[in-house]
Amino acid sequence: MVSPLEFAGNNLSDEMNVPLEMTFGAGGVFFEYIINPGDRIEFSVPLNFMAGGVHVYEVSTETEIESSAMFILEPGINIDLKISEFYSQS
Repeated sequence: MVSPLEFAGNNLSDEMNVPLEMTFGAGGVFFEYIINPGDRIEFSVPLNFMAGGVHVYEVSTETEIESSAMFILEPGINIDLKISEFYSQS
């Protein structure tokens, strides 16, 4: 996230409508295997591995209310169809 998300909620003392802030961060790697490269029809299998965390803080005291780690696995399948023989290769 570019900037923290602010919202109202309960803090650790069970006070209601306290200003809270949520931050999020993640990073990872992206892999893609291409089947039949250069053919008229190409298939590829992308895979995105990411790990990160979400944190919720009380704005006034900067006390951490909740913290959670996460793991993201995003698979996919792509089909590319070459419709023309006229393209530039370098």
